[in-house]
Amino acid sequence: MKFTSDIIIGLEVHISLKTQSKLFCSCKNPSFHGKNIKANENVCNICLGYPGSKPHPNKQAVLFALKLANIIGCQIPKKLCFDRKNYFYPDLVKNFQITQDEFPIGMGGKIQIGLNEFVKLHHIHIEEDPGSMVISNNTCLIDYNRSGTPLIELVTNPVMTKPEQAREFLKKLIIILEYLNIFDRYNCTLKADANISIKETNYTRVEIKNINGFKDIEQALEFEINRQKDCVQNNETIKLETRGWDGTKTFFQRSKEEAADYGYYPENDIPPIKITEEIIKESMIDCNKDDIYYNKINNILEDFDINLEDLEIILEDKNLGEFFNEFLNKNCKYENKFNPQLVANYFRNRIIKILNQMEINFSKLNFNINNLTILIKKYLDKIIDNKINNLLLEKVLSESNFDLIKYIEENDLEQSSDDSFITDLAKKAILDNQIAVDAYKNGDLKSINFLVGVIMKNSRGKANPSTAKQILENILNK
Repeated sequence: MKFTSDIIIGLEVHISLKTQSKLFCSCKNPSFHGKNIKANENVCNICLGYPGSKPHPNKQAVLFALKLANIIGCQIPKKLCFDRKNYFYPDLVKNFQITQDEFPIGMGGKIQIGLNEFVKLHHIHIEEDPGSMVISNNTCLIDYNRSGTPLIELVTNPVMTKPEQAREFLKKLIIILEYLNIFDRYNCTLKADANISIKETNYTRVEIKNINGFKDIEQALEFEINRQKDCVQNNETIKLETRGWDGTKTFFQRSKEEAADYGYYPENDIPPIKITEEIIKESMIDCNKDDIYYNKINNILEDFDINLEDLEIILEDKNLGEFFNEFLNKNCKYENKFNPQLVANYFRNRIIKILNQMEINFSKLNFNINNLTILIKKYLDKIIDNKINNLLLEKVLSESNFDLIKYIEENDLEQSSDDSFITDLAKKAILDNQIAVDAYKNGDLKSINFLVGVIMKNSRGKANPSTAKQILENILNK
C-alpha cells in the first residue's frame, strides 16, 4: 500500500459480546452475567483446555458476528472455520487461542465516522479471550474466569491520519454495537490496539496495546507521534515493536510479532460450518437497517429541520434516540405541534445534561415514560417555566413512582396565559414604572423586558412571559 499521508493509523479492536455463555462451552459469560465471580470459579474442562475436551461454537456469538458483518457491509464467506493461534503466555492456559485466520467471518466493509467520512475495514473475525493476570508485589496471579469469553476482533485498514479520527471511530463503533444489541458498554469490554507510523521513519510500524476509552486512544496516539518525531530529530532508530500505554505515556513491551511467528493451523476439533442464507437471515431477524445510527440520522433529517450535531448527540444513546424519534413523529410530523429544533434543544440541553450528571444511560432509568412526555409538552407549550421544568425533570427521571400531574396541581406550578389576569398585572407595571415606559416609547424596545420582569415578580412566576410581553406591546403601542 502506498501512503500519501505523513501519519498512518490502523486499529485492531477487541469487542466482548453479551452472549449468555462463553464461546465454546456452557460456562457463564462474565460480560452478560456480571463480573462479581470468585477467581477461577467460572471455568470448565473446555475453557481450561483439558485433554480430550471438545469445543462447541456458541450459535448466539456467531449470529452476533454475522449481524455486525452484514450491517457494516462485509463480504461473508460460505463457511465458518476456526484456527489455532499458537503462542505461550501465562494467561493462555492451552498455549493456543481459538480464532480465525484464513477465513474470517467478514472481509472488507466500512464504518461511517462523519456525514461523508468513512473508515474502511480489512476484516472482522471471532475469537476467544484468554484469562487475566493480576500482578502485585512481584507475584503474578492468574484468573481464568474470562478464558473463552466470545470476542469479535475488528481490523481497520491503515487509513486514518489523525488521532481524533481513531477516537471518533471507537465512539461510532460502540454506538453501532449497542444499536445492534450485541454489546453493553457498562458490562462488556472494548480494547483497541493501535498501529501508528510516520513518514519520517519510512512508516516503521509501532503497535500500542490494550487502550481503553475514547480519550485514551487519542492521547496515546498523540504521545506516540511526538515520541517518534523526537526520536527522528535525535537520530534514534524507530523499531518494529509493541508498546503499552499507562495513561500518560507509551512504554516498550516487546519486539513486534508477525503472523508467521504464531504458527496458525486449522482447529481440527471444530469442523467447517456452512453459512447459509437462512443463518444470515436469522442473525438479522431483530435488526432493521433503517434503525442503525447513521441511517436513522439521515431518515430524520429527511423529515425534520434539525441541527446535525444535536441529532448525532441525541441518537448516541439508542433508547433515548428511539424516544426522541417517536416524539418527533407524533408531535412534530403528524400533529405539527412543536418546532423540531426546539424539541432537539430540549433533549440535548436538558435531558442529556441530567443523564450526564446522574452518570447513567437512558435505558438504565426506572421511571414513567408518560411523565416525561407530558413534561416536555408542558414546557414547549410554555405552561411551565424553565426553572420549574428543571426541578420536575430531575424528579421525573429519578423517581419511578413520581406523580407529575398531582405534584404540579398541589404546588400550583403551571403558568397562566389568562389575558385578563395578565392585563391587570401589565397595567400596574406600566403605572409603577414610568421611566421604563418612557424609554420604550422613545425607541428603547429592550426596556419592555424590564416590565415583563416586573409582571413575573408580581405574579410570582405564574404569568406566561410571552403572553405578558404581547399584552404590554398592545397597551404601549396604542
